[in-house]
Amino acid sequence: MSSEGVFSGMDAAVMNGLNSVLQGQMSLYSTLMAGLVTGSATLYILWRGYQTLAGKLHTPVEDVAWDLARMGIILAFVTNADGYLDASV
Repeated sequence: MSSEGVFSGMDAAVMNGLNSVLQGQMSLYSTLMAGLVTGSATLYILWRGYQTLAGKLHTPVEDVAWDLARMGIILAFVTNADGYLDASV
């Protein structure tokens, strides 16, 4: 008889199975999201460039830098860069 309780054993069995399945899916979705976000960021920069040339932005450099930093933080969690998503969970 093992020293673990019934619930500890069930938790280990279920969580190990879920973690192994989800690890592969998380890697797949992270790769797909990276391509999507790269294209979106490129279109966003083009759009902001157009707005700057049209005179619709008063502080274009600050606005674009802030928005790209915000997108970078979100992208770090979405793509699990350097294990940030694992650390937050």
